[in-house]
Amino acid sequence: MAANETATNSSLKRVLGFPSLFVVAIGVVAAQSCFVSTLQGAGLGGGTFFIALLIGFILTICYIVTYSELSLMMPKAGSISTYTAVAMGHFPAIIATLSGYLAPLIFGGPAELFLVDYILEVAYPGVFSQMGLIILITLTVLNLLGINIFSTIQNILAYAMLAAFLLVGFAGLHQAGAT
Repeated sequence: MAANETATNSSLKRVLGFPSLFVVAIGVVAAQSCFVSTLQGAGLGGGTFFIALLIGFILTICYIVTYSELSLMMPKAGSISTYTAVAMGHFPAIIATLSGYLAPLIFGGPAELFLVDYILEVAYPGVFSQMGLIILITLTVLNLLGINIFSTIQNILAYAMLAAFLLVGFAGLHQAGAT
């Protein structure tokens, strides 16, 4: 019986339930910045932007096919480091893994916060100064307070976003039927 108690004490405590995990999935699917960036690029670049998107699509298909072929050749769990270690050695595998995971981590967050600042500055000049920094500090404090309060705030914001999407969608449907 002591072994069972030790096994249950060492297991992870499940903090996030279905509503929190649902919100995470919605957040991944409905990321606002990708829509804003794509539409801004299309607005500024016109037809040439779609050529750039096509080139990016072709490159993405190429690396998807490459990973598929590598996973068929080496059918074991792995990542970019596994494939790079076989092809080029251990040191390039370490470099590839660090650059593949750390570069987006380091540069992704600041890019998103700069995008928020830019959009608010264009929409409301001079009103929301340094909003990206305020958001970063707020999220950092919420994260330091613990996952429970962070997930609660995330749930509230995500469900409010879904409600706003539904409201705008139904309003658009109502207006489309009126004309």
